[in-house]
Amino acid sequence: MNAELECRKAGGQHSKGFEQFWHDGNIKIKTATAIGAFLISKEAETALQIMWKEKGKGITYGDWYGAMESDYNATNACLKTMVIVAKKDLGT
Repeated sequence: MNAELECRKAGGQHSKGFEQFWHDGNIKIKTATAIGAFLISKEAETALQIMWKEKGKGITYGDWYGAMESDYNATNACLKTMVIVAKKDLGT
């Protein structure tokens, strides 16, 4: 919660910079995910696609804590799947 307060205190210009950085990063990651099957297994790509669909589900606009929790849960589930998939892909 302190991060949200600090962000609000930062002011308009910094806030716009943070939003642009976040937006640009998300575009890069989604693009990499979309072409991921060329670099990673189909199962790993599917795990990433599921993460993107699950992030933000069930939260209301402005619920910063809910958004963070949703992102955490989706990312955590994805990483757990990725570990299983990576072991399978590497034959370990």
